[in-house]
Amino acid sequence: MNTLERIARVSFATLVVAGTTVWVAGCKNDKGATASTAQVDSAGTPTAVPAPPVKPISLAQIKQDLIEAKAQVQSTTDALNKLQASSTTDAVANYNAYSEQYTKLKAKAEITRARAADLKKRGTEYLAMWDKQAQVQNPTLRSQAMTQKAEASTLLNTIANEMEMTRIEFAPYMANLTDVGDYLHDNVTPGNLQTTADLVAKAGDQSKNVNGHIDNIITALDKMAVALGESSGPIQAAPASSVQPPANSNPGDSVK
Repeated sequence: MNTLERIARVSFATLVVAGTTVWVAGCKNDKGATASTAQVDSAGTPTAVPAPPVKPISLAQIKQDLIEAKAQVQSTTDALNKLQASSTTDAVANYNAYSEQYTKLKAKAEITRARAADLKKRGTEYLAMWDKQAQVQNPTLRSQAMTQKAEASTLLNTIANEMEMTRIEFAPYMANLTDVGDYLHDNVTPGNLQTTADLVAKAGDQSKNVNGHIDNIITALDKMAVALGESSGPIQAAPASSVQPPANSNPGDSVK
């Protein structure tokens, strides 16, 4: 299996499928040890104190990451179009630029995967919270909790459906990006570029569909934030992702 075939399997499509993610965090002390410290129980046996739980990612951060993923889909498609329209003198440079955008798209996909899992986890927590609130005796409060749960369920279903549609649309989009890169690797001639015209046009249409579904997810997130009283507005620049592209997927090798 070549590099791009492996890349295609780790596509944005598979990454938007909600799954279970376990977040484990350890704070380092000034000597490099974890925040868990040894204590002694009644029998004198040392016990470990677990690190405090990680604060959930905010809806604003999830929205920001989706916006950035959408922008990267567009940047990759733009680079593909520019490559296909290359002259002989700039074909190699445009190919390298496309390769770089392709690699960045994979990195954004890794972040999106984490956010999809976080959304699923938070959705489950929200519904459980409203179930608990609906157990109160006061009929007004109980009715409010049931209404909030119904509205949230609708929004969560919308998000889940749009994620599935994104998965369906993204799979062929990523496959076409891969095929163009494979076909043109080390052979970026005017004739070969012309041969890819139909495939490039098709990828452009697919990218619009992908980003349309991402827009729908963002809209649902905004409504969810209103229902929860949580801001989904502008935030500071997203922190650098700890997810790194595979070692064999640098810009020079990611598309071939």
